[in-house]
Amino acid sequence: MMKVIEHAAEGTDMVLAKVDAVLDGLRHFEGRSLNGAGVLDDPSARRAELVKAKKDIEAALAAMDAITWPSEDDYSKCDE
Repeated sequence: MMKVIEHAAEGTDMVLAKVDAVLDGLRHFEGRSLNGAGVLDDPSARRAELVKAKKDIEAALAAMDAITWPSEDDYSKCDE
């Protein structure tokens, strides 16, 4: 049972790393990179960031789908 939990923990680390990549890639949107007219200052760069974020989100979802998640039973057997 420990193996299932260990593998899920490793997989969780991979998912979180991919989520961090998403958040890092979208950091320019936090400051709202607008020009004086209220328009995105570099729309092609912002679009590229969104496309990369979408790919990173899809990778995170795929990583989550690949994990065999522990059951409550798995956790309780570790406590014994």
